[in-house]
This record gives sequence, structure tokens and C-alpha cells, in this order.
Amino acid sequence: MIADLLDIAKNNIEGPVDDKTVIRALGNRIDIKNITSILSRYYLRFYVIDKPSVLARISKILGACQVSISDVIQRERSEGKVVPLILLTHESPEKDVRAAIRSINRLPFVKGASQVIRMEEAGA
Repeated sequence: MIADLLDIAKNNIEGPVDDKTVIRALGNRIDIKNITSILSRYYLRFYVIDKPSVLARISKILGACQVSISDVIQRERSEGKVVPLILLTHESPEKDVRAAIRSINRLPFVKGASQVIRMEEAGA
């Protein structure tokens, strides 16, 4: 990989090189997908104030962004306190998940940064 970077820096590569191509030492070209176009399942953790309608508002945003929920973990009520809300999604495009997270993070009852983990299948 370092040799590839040096070749690119020295402009020793034959043919056009753009930001969607990686050059391997043997000269093979590999097309790279834009991360926003991949499909994956996601683990989402929000820290929210425990009060009625929080889950409904978050799920409405996910639905509007075409992100489908597969599982929800919400602990015993602790009204008025900040609690974790964990959601797992079905396969969704990264761009849709990112759009939803941006909107969710702006909600007044969401405290702190949301955690998003891409869940890749074993062997993928």
C-alpha cells in the first residue's frame, strides 16, 4: 500500500486515477464504493430523556428516512432521567441512516452524541 501511495505521489501510474480507484502494486485497479451507498444493518444507541413519545418521534424520523427497525431495547422506566435507547435496524443504505441520525440528534430530548455501529455479516 505504501508503494502504491508513493507511485500516486510520483505520478507513476498509467492511465487516469480518480477518487474511486485504488491502484494495487501489481497494477490492478479496484473500484471502491462510496460508503454512503452500502447496505448494512446498524446498531443505534441514543441517550434520551425518558418521557412519553420519545420512541415514537425517533421511529417516525427513521421511517421517514426509509430506515426500518428490527429490534428495540428500552429499559425499565426512569421518567425524567437520561436513559439509553437501543435500536437495531434492518439493512438500510448508509446515506439514509446518516440522514436520520442528523435529524434525531437535533431533537431536544436527545442528550449527547448518538452511537452508530455498522453490523457487517460474518464472512462478508
